[in-house]
Amino acid sequence: DVNDAKNFPGVPNIRLDNRAVGQLGGEHFIDHGFAHFYFCGFGNEPWSCDRRDGFRDALAQVQRSCSVHE
Repeated sequence: DVNDAKNFPGVPNIRLDNRAVGQLGGEHFIDHGFAHFYFCGFGNEPWSCDRRDGFRDALAQVQRSCSVHE
């Protein structure tokens, strides 16, 4: 199962590292010279919060920040 929503007993599943997904996204924009950043997510979804945090982590490494809309 590759669905990130629910585990089913007896069915192996694959989960994403959502924090790493956000980090890679931030690094991509930094590497391409972007200067202003914005994250639009779903504040009530744990996977989205993890991506937001990873995105912010990448920006913090280069002393940048972003606006957030959830």
